[in-house]
Amino acid sequence: SGAGAPNMLINIGGGDRYVFATWDNKTETLTPWTAPTGAPKTGQVAHLEGAHASWWGASGGTDNNGRMMMIGWATPDFHGNAGPGINFLTRLTGLREVNYDAKLENLVANPVPELKNLRGASIASEKAVALTAGAMHVVKGTDGGKAAASDIEITFTGASSGTTVGACVLGSASNSTTGLGIKVTVGTGGAATAQFGPCGAKTAFTAANPALAANTFQVFEEADGLMVRIMPDRSLADFFVQGGQVAGTMAWQGKEPRAAGDSQVTVYASAAVKADIDVWSMGCGWLTPSYTENPTL
Repeated sequence: SGAGAPNMLINIGGGDRYVFATWDNKTETLTPWTAPTGAPKTGQVAHLEGAHASWWGASGGTDNNGRMMMIGWATPDFHGNAGPGINFLTRLTGLREVNYDAKLENLVANPVPELKNLRGASIASEKAVALTAGAMHVVKGTDGGKAAASDIEITFTGASSGTTVGACVLGSASNSTTGLGIKVTVGTGGAATAQFGPCGAKTAFTAANPALAANTFQVFEEADGLMVRIMPDRSLADFFVQGGQVAGTMAWQGKEPRAAGDSQVTVYASAAVKADIDVWSMGCGWLTPSYTENPTL
């Protein structure tokens, strides 16, 4: 707010990238907005998807009671035998709400708050877990399909510069199933990066998608730790890092569909780090649920 503040967001590609600008009615000119801390002269740009999802639709203002929300396609879509006569799956990301963060002078994207109302029973709650460098920590109680549709909150503390932490979902150590994962690397001066990619159940994060650049964000209060929220939903997972500074959706990466029981949550670190982990079951947000574990035609 105030003089010189931007009054417009312009979609500059895919529905998930926006540039801040100021429109002057008197002169009928549009000027890209530069944040006081020194954003590029081309204007402050918000990147609201850091992984695979595309073709976003967003709405805000009076259309949405003053709230900006967005949803997209969880690409690339799975091709293969997903059931009798079903060789193609197309899925939507979770519904996000976009807000302006004054400290960042940029937008953040998080699950709409109403999704917390879908949380069911606690599947797991582990506090101050001491992670062993290079070893996968399996969150007990998340296997056997129990966390296939869940809401996960993880806070890593004690991660110094150069340390990597992360988590994997929708996998199985016993089946050596590849799941979906996130890797966060702590830099210097409060900076950090987040990447998305497949997980090998016994080898943690295996590789970032080479087509995706690392997403940078700020830790700010190091004592509060690194916060990651993950919402897996059987064939995809939505990831949110540090209050929505980084958001990304990954669709299922394997050539074979996920086994119904492969829902394990695993956490790892490259050095001695502690983690608080909470996992809740999730109910369905659709008024008329259409999902079945073994679809038929």
